[in-house]
Order: sequence, then C-alpha cells, then structure tokens
Amino acid sequence: MSKEGMKKLISLLLIFLLGMVLISGIAMAQEEARKGSKIANFFRKLFGWPVKVTGKAAETVIETTEKGAETVVETGKATVEVITGEPQKFDEMIMEPIKGTAETGVTAVEGIVTTPIEATQETLEE
Repeated sequence: MSKEGMKKLISLLLIFLLGMVLISGIAMAQEEARKGSKIANFFRKLFGWPVKVTGKAAETVIETTEKGAETVVETGKATVEVITGEPQKFDEMIMEPIKGTAETGVTAVEGIVTTPIEATQETLEE
C-alpha cells in the first residue's frame, strides 16, 4: 500500500472514530436529560402532593358543612311541625339531630381517611 493509500485509510479511520465519539456523546447527553426529567418529575410530584391534599381536604370540609346544614334544616322543619300542631313529628325532632350528626361524622371521617390516599393516587397518575 502506498503512502497516499495509508493517509486516506488513516483519515477515514479518524473520521469514523470522531463520528463514534460524537454519537456516544449525544447518546450520553440524551440519557442524562432523561434522568434529569425523572428527577424533575419526582420533585414536581413531591411538591404537588400537599396541594392535592389541601384541595381534597377542602372538598371534605365543604361536604361536611353541607351535611351539617342539612341537619339543621331538617331539625328546624321537624320543630316547626311539632310547634304548629303535629305532635307525631316529635320523634323526628328528637332523632333528626342525632341521625344528622352521625351522618356528618361519618362523612368527615371518610374524608379524613381517604384524602391522603386519593391525593397520592392522583399525584402518581400524573
């Protein structure tokens, strides 16, 4: 092989090696970018979780308040009916606050228990 042929072969090998180095550098950069996005997603989810819990807790408070208001209204209706001459509604007047308070308590406890679970599930689904 002549000197000219050797120079061409060495030039081709150097170009090939340079291309391989560039390709491996690009592949490594892509892998690092992918890892970086995983870390960013982790922190986004980590700091987004309290927001979800707060939103779910607000929903629980609203639902519990609505149940409490319903109890007050039903008790008021039963009281008015007893006062206006329907003594058979006396049992409702006594039982309605007890029943309503129990239902309100159940709603509050269910909300307290399920709030972190639902927030975690929603955060992980993102």
